[in-house]
Amino acid sequence: MAAHSSLAATPLATPELLIKYASDEAVDGALRRLFTTYAAVGDVANATALTSAKFSKIWREAQLINSKGLTTVDLDLAFVRIAQAQAAKPPAAASSA
Repeated sequence: MAAHSSLAATPLATPELLIKYASDEAVDGALRRLFTTYAAVGDVANATALTSAKFSKIWREAQLINSKGLTTVDLDLAFVRIAQAQAAKPPAAASSA
């Protein structure tokens, strides 16, 4: 049993520890998979855009709404600001393949 005593002293895997020790590539990949999963809900071919409802769903399912004062109105306003900023960007140059 003494061999397992070091495991008992190991801290639990909290989100803070995962972020601290994860590589940027791993975090980026996880966030991209999460985005793609939610974007494709109800539209399997869509992996590039979220609707306001899907954006809110991510936050709601992560139980982040109303924790620390975040409301659905805050999310709707943030979504509109992001969408407006994206619309204002010039279109990406088409790649020639």
